[in-house]
Amino acid sequence: MARPRKFDREDVLNRMKLAFWENGFNDISMDDVGRITNMNRGSIYNAFGDKRALYLEVLEVYGDQHYGAAVKLIQHSQNTSSAVRDLYDAAFKSMEEGRTHWGCFMCNAAVEVAPVDTEVANLVTKYLTTLSTAFLNSLEESDQLTSQNDSPAMKYSKNPQNLAEQLTASYVGFNIMARTGVATASLQRISDSAVESVTS
Repeated sequence: MARPRKFDREDVLNRMKLAFWENGFNDISMDDVGRITNMNRGSIYNAFGDKRALYLEVLEVYGDQHYGAAVKLIQHSQNTSSAVRDLYDAAFKSMEEGRTHWGCFMCNAAVEVAPVDTEVANLVTKYLTTLSTAFLNSLEESDQLTSQNDSPAMKYSKNPQNLAEQLTASYVGFNIMARTGVATASLQRISDSAVESVTS
């Protein structure tokens, strides 16, 4: 009879999410994985596969949690300007909670692993596209509301698709710069510029 697994899968994934998020993929060894999860190597392989398989699963967990929350935030904001401000405020809050220069795990993966791993690249594209689509839907909804109110001057001057992609690129750049230790004042200026781009 097979012995039952003596670990909490969700807890293990959360531990490794924080570890990969802070340290990246290459700086975490299988010995580190064992130490962080309190599991032996055989149990790790049986439950998750190798380090890369574990990283892929953790990255998807992060995407569902954090990008899912970002999409909900955008959907429930009063307008795109408020959504962008709230999104950056959440990023700053994360920094204040001890993750000062962690940036965004998904953005980190885009820089470190995606260039040499197609599956990681596909996951990054999936979640960034989800964010861009949420921005686009918000922009189009705002445009529709202003049109119904006969206020053409309030409509965004840029193509909504282009602006949505610009907002996504700005958010990615913000997080990459945060990861490299750029001063908070510079990050605040990036945040303010993003908000200004949708305030018209």
